[in-house]
Amino acid sequence: MNTEREKIRKLISDYLSNKIDSNQLNLFLDGFDKKEIEEEYDFVLKNHFDNLVLTEGFEQEENTENNEKLIEARSIIQKDPAKSIGFNGTSLWSSVSGIAATISIICCAVAVLWVTTQEKAPKEEDLPVISFEERYTQPGTKGSYTLSDGSFIHLNADSKLSFPQEFNGKERLVKMGGEAYFKVKRDEERPFVIEAEKIKIKVLGTSFNVKAYDEEDEIVVAVESGKVMVTDLKQNSKQFILTKNQKLVYSREENKFKVTDANISSDLIWREGVLKFNNTPFSEIERKLERWYGVDIQVEDKSVYSRKISGVHKNENLKAVLESIKFAFGIDYKINGKTVKLKTF
Repeated sequence: MNTEREKIRKLISDYLSNKIDSNQLNLFLDGFDKKEIEEEYDFVLKNHFDNLVLTEGFEQEENTENNEKLIEARSIIQKDPAKSIGFNGTSLWSSVSGIAATISIICCAVAVLWVTTQEKAPKEEDLPVISFEERYTQPGTKGSYTLSDGSFIHLNADSKLSFPQEFNGKERLVKMGGEAYFKVKRDEERPFVIEAEKIKIKVLGTSFNVKAYDEEDEIVVAVESGKVMVTDLKQNSKQFILTKNQKLVYSREENKFKVTDANISSDLIWREGVLKFNNTPFSEIERKLERWYGVDIQVEDKSVYSRKISGVHKNENLKAVLESIKFAFGIDYKINGKTVKLKTF
């Protein structure tokens, strides 16, 4: 019966440590109907409850909840004087011969305590949830924010940032979409983690730029200083370490990563109010102008999309940029409030 005794002891231990489930409870109760293991129940339950009584005073502060359950069980048992089990503070069973008369009462007590335990068990939804604040920049606007840890973030137009009021825990997590420049306050014990669409970026203290607009195929990370680790959110095995003047480009369409050494100044000049086009397809220019100036561009002549444009514009208004494009590339425009119509001539 050693195996049965070990099984009984484990069931009792699992129950008191809140690990028993309904199937285990049924298994425990079914044992009372088997004469061949009745003695093992008698032996194990007797010693278990005797030990609880003896150690009750020593563990009162640490096991207040378990003591309350024990008292509840005793009250159930003591309600039936015809089936008294002789509890006197030193031994819960005064006689082995009394076990048959108490089996049904013990079943009831264990069942009641199991239900009580399940009702008091912590639920997942009761766990604390970290709430994130959100910041948005509308098309035509930019924004700068300093987080609670001292890290600085500059948001480009039509971008969003989510972050907690205070960073608690082992990492400093923020989420972003659009484009943002980060200058992260160094904290070697708490890495700074950014979730941007398909990738996760992890740093200790560094400065870098992230571009991850929903409507664009490419996600770009360009490192100005320090070291950055980029991970594929879906495949954690794909990790890339970037250092100063390195750039990572991830193509959503091709699901491919590419790391290059490059002069990243062109990835950062938006912070200085500079628009730079370098043989750029007009479809990309259209999106950039809409975000930069907060307008809706309507292309009446689809041949415009066949053009590629180069040029640098620093702190220029929309009309000045359109005049430059008109003169150099033969694309006429008409501005009506927040709507811009384009066509070739």
